[in-house]
Amino acid sequence: MQKGVEITGKSLRVKITGEILKWKVKDLVCDREHRKIIGFWVKDLQELNTLEFLPLNKIEAIGSDAIAVSSKNAVVPPETIPHLQEALAPSNNLRDYQLVAQDGRGLGTIVDFYFDSNTGIIEGYEVRGGLFADPITERAFVPATPIADIGDRIAIVPCEIIALMEEQDNLLSTTSVEIALSAAQKAFVVGKVAREAVYATNGEQLIVPGQLITSAHAAVAQNGGVLKQLYCAAGGNATKPARESSAAKSRACIAYPAVIRARGWRVRKLVRAREGEIIAVPGEVVTERTIERASIHCQEKALLEAVGLKSDESTILVCVEIALEPRSRAEGPTLWATSSETSQEQTEWETFTSREREIRNALGRPVTQAICDRNQQAILNIGDLITYQAVERARQAQTLDRLLNAVYE
Repeated sequence: MQKGVEITGKSLRVKITGEILKWKVKDLVCDREHRKIIGFWVKDLQELNTLEFLPLNKIEAIGSDAIAVSSKNAVVPPETIPHLQEALAPSNNLRDYQLVAQDGRGLGTIVDFYFDSNTGIIEGYEVRGGLFADPITERAFVPATPIADIGDRIAIVPCEIIALMEEQDNLLSTTSVEIALSAAQKAFVVGKVAREAVYATNGEQLIVPGQLITSAHAAVAQNGGVLKQLYCAAGGNATKPARESSAAKSRACIAYPAVIRARGWRVRKLVRAREGEIIAVPGEVVTERTIERASIHCQEKALLEAVGLKSDESTILVCVEIALEPRSRAEGPTLWATSSETSQEQTEWETFTSREREIRNALGRPVTQAICDRNQQAILNIGDLITYQAVERARQAQTLDRLLNAVYE
């Protein structure tokens, strides 16, 4: 991410020749409707009263002391871009607007923007005052969200933004339980004979009574969201709690990059990439997007430390205990799970963690071929960078091997 105030005052330099141009950045140009930065106002150092426009797509890179542009013709008079006149109007800038939730709670006054330097998309606002303001700096980070209404220097946002600004607990444990339960259900159904028909969400019959359930059936059911129905059709009972005393137990473990522990925690100090880009800011609650930025720039350890967590391990192992209730004629087994985190026993799960390490190393790298899901919808196009979201989509589409084989080395 980039922060607006850090761009202001930078010189412009032609990337190929290194020539310093006569302009300096004065301010951001904000497209309020699409929540993105579309360029910068630049002032002519020879004619101080003249403001011109530098489109974002003419910028090659943003350095510590200058902005590299494609050519000396990158800066243009604003009147030459008629379709952007409304966005270029000073009144379109959200700076100094008060952010207020729809229930009336004040979130502070916008003083700056955090945005993606490649797309211009605004990722958050720095605000002064408000519900979550730091008691010392009086500043807070508000994630960018669709604006429900605009008034006189007031921007109304959905109440859901409040939840995004609060720390969240047990996200990892909850996810692990869901994954482990699905794994146990799949293991249970394979080799069983279906007692009843199971249908996909589109109405297509997945399996008929009396049919032997295979691993392929289990995978299709999981991807189609009907694994629970298949489990019940195989004789499982997904509603009755198992009895502790008579249950046979097994354990499933899921390996994660350690940085995922930071998700839902509030950032206490600024985290930057070596190149100067901002990864996380004080007051921000860590999301998947924050973790993705940290992984791309190899700053996972710094992100963990910024939220107050230890960073000794590169991988953590989340173990989930599975209990199977003994079967009776009337009812089948039931699953429940309890989770506990540990960073030990890595050798026991060497094969599993090796795959997770391979995924971690692939994050942020481009792919050399297109990766599609079962419906031939593109997960990644050639040259796209691998993200956590892409990995999860590929995993669900059973194309993860292909994705990892397509990583550009």
